[in-house]
Amino acid sequence: VESAKRVYEAIRAGKAKLGDRPFLQRVNPFQYLKIWHKIALTLLLVASLLSGSWLMTLNGLTAANAGFLMAANDGRVGLSVAKVSEGLLASIIDATNAARRGTPESMHEAAVMIEDNIKMMHQKLDVLEAADLSDEENRASATYVEAVHNYMQDTLEPLVKVLKRGDVEKMRELAADMQNEHLEIAESSEAEFQSVQEAVSKEEATIANDDYQSIRTLSTQMAVLSLALAFILSFLLLKKLINRLDYTTEKLAAIAHGDFFNWIKLDSQDEIGKMQSGLKLMQIQQGFAMMQSRRAALGATAALKQIDTPV
Repeated sequence: VESAKRVYEAIRAGKAKLGDRPFLQRVNPFQYLKIWHKIALTLLLVASLLSGSWLMTLNGLTAANAGFLMAANDGRVGLSVAKVSEGLLASIIDATNAARRGTPESMHEAAVMIEDNIKMMHQKLDVLEAADLSDEENRASATYVEAVHNYMQDTLEPLVKVLKRGDVEKMRELAADMQNEHLEIAESSEAEFQSVQEAVSKEEATIANDDYQSIRTLSTQMAVLSLALAFILSFLLLKKLINRLDYTTEKLAAIAHGDFFNWIKLDSQDEIGKMQSGLKLMQIQQGFAMMQSRRAALGATAALKQIDTPV
């Protein structure tokens, strides 16, 4: 009774704390958190994992998209090469028709059409020179562009001048010589460039597709891992709370049956911990009061016995 009295008075005076917690509990920062703090931290951790998964997915998709853009760029380059080839062929056909007909009207019409083809081919060659290509493609492209420029400068542009002058004999001479060495070089360099571009495009498309599939698998795994971890953390948190509530309920049942000396153990300072602290204080107070009542009853019983005993 005296021991319980001293403990109770020390607690009321603020000179003692309820329970002596182990060192790991004293240094554990989570014991000072409220329940909603723990839930918020759990949600924040899950959100961080999901955000990390999304960022990884976004970076992977960006890399894969870059590969697909390179493939699309190669497609535009291929279209430009096809347009240049079409312009060369159309110029040869226009010059041949003008040479066969030999009229001023046909020569003027051919000059206008070939001149338009030259402008169009210059534009497409500029696209080739500005395109973002690999080193191997750039070398093949430079050779092809140079060959086409040489053909236009040495064959098509002089032909246009002759067509504008109306010189039929010179025009027929130049038209007959249009399939010359410069055209053969342009055609061979075009074939080489297309071959290189096709190989590089396939490689880029394969790499982009592999990156996409890899990041798709990784992002799926990260999402599943995040959801699994969220479930595990939520389960552990709820299990911890339920176990503590069950433990507190057991202590309340013991108090209801008059057991005030099996003191409750404190493990946290959150809402449940504060409730347990109040219960422990009640255990000490009620136990002290009960012991005082028992001691008074025993004293009264002893006094009665002495009165009843004859001298």
